[in-house]
Amino acid sequence: MPICIENRARSAGKLGRPAVKLCRVHQHNSPLPPYKPTNFATETRLAAETDVEARDSLIQALGGLRNRAAIPALAALIEDEDADSDTRWTAVESLGRIVRRRFLDKSDPVAAARDWIAAERKRKAK
Repeated sequence: MPICIENRARSAGKLGRPAVKLCRVHQHNSPLPPYKPTNFATETRLAAETDVEARDSLIQALGGLRNRAAIPALAALIEDEDADSDTRWTAVESLGRIVRRRFLDKSDPVAAARDWIAAERKRKAK
């Protein structure tokens, strides 16, 4: 499945960090519907990616999309003690973008993100 990453300016007339858009490339006559990421697809792609830089780029793109479907995959990375520390940090940053929390402003961003994940799981279990 071909994937493209496309940069677009956040707002007309302002220079700033470009927003990243992850999309599926398909032909106009294709019978496939537009791609919408699911929990399974996101977790599978992140787990299958072995190149650290590529994985971090994918994590940043997911944060830029602000799609809540990526939360379980990011939570799994944040909670994985064996994951690369830069990858975990990037996952914390992306999770913060999605849920609109400033984890990076805390003294321990990874612990703050884990606390949020635990609270969210409790809230959903009720």
